[in-house]
Amino acid sequence: NTLSGHALAAYLRQAFVKSGYGIEIEQEFKFYVTNGIQTLSEAVNYVDAVIILTTYPDARLAQQAARALVDCKLAACVNLQPEMTSVYRWEGNIESGQELQLMIKTRRSLFSEVRDYILKSHPYELPEILCIPVLAGSEDYLNWIETTTHAD
Repeated sequence: NTLSGHALAAYLRQAFVKSGYGIEIEQEFKFYVTNGIQTLSEAVNYVDAVIILTTYPDARLAQQAARALVDCKLAACVNLQPEMTSVYRWEGNIESGQELQLMIKTRRSLFSEVRDYILKSHPYELPEILCIPVLAGSEDYLNWIETTTHAD
């Protein structure tokens, strides 16, 4: 299960190329090679920053959630994406509805608190809560996330 640093960089580069991020991201992964990170799980766990995705049915609720998360220092930043149409299967039927997506920038160590806030404040029976690891980023930006959020 151990990959050489070169193999890890190649694997991650291929994943990012397939996802549309481009091959320039390969430079970021040289960092992992020089720091002795040899497995994908080590790479995923190296950076504490994560992006949590959720959706809300209207702008008022979305803005309320975004402000609360930043105010409580559970998030450094929350981006509210423009209204979009979601198509999904619910209770055996194909449904659609208008939603706003929130991109919550925070620490992995705060995931449980963010999740609990969303579950308590959300009008949906089953809200979207997806936690995406950040594999690399601007060192200054990652430090900003760390210093503007609490880890209690």
